[in-house]
Amino acid sequence: MSLHRYPPRTLMGDYVRSCLGVTLTFPPLMMFSPTTLIAVTLGLVGSLCGFFLLRTVERHRTIVSVDDDLIAVSGVFAVTMRWDEVEKLELSYYSVKRDRSGGWMQLTLRRPGATVKVDSRLQGFIDIVKRAARAAREHEVRVNAVTRANLAALRITGE
Repeated sequence: MSLHRYPPRTLMGDYVRSCLGVTLTFPPLMMFSPTTLIAVTLGLVGSLCGFFLLRTVERHRTIVSVDDDLIAVSGVFAVTMRWDEVEKLELSYYSVKRDRSGGWMQLTLRRPGATVKVDSRLQGFIDIVKRAARAAREHEVRVNAVTRANLAALRITGE
């Protein structure tokens, strides 16, 4: 069994952005008497940043366990999924630049009643994708064209 975590170093930017957002929105809301429109706007932006901060903390605490039989994700939304239960595998690429550089990948595995999502910042992400592709091939799970292209970009065949 292998254990995988999100390294704190890779989450640092998320922590900084979310904390900065909370710091720049809630104190002015409490210190001043803004108009209703400004108060609602600051409250919404601050709440969104607070949600992002909680998601970052959750990701920091997440441990993904992988072995020949299953993948298990610990944390608030713990999920255990046997490889033979996987009905859908998607590998998506999210670009942050027009030239499609500087992005990240996200692996999504689904079975009835459960979804596992991990992104490429997770230690050992490629190994998990290889294992998932092999399970998809063994159990004849159909994958869409985008997923096939992204697997090919990683040189993963499911063998």
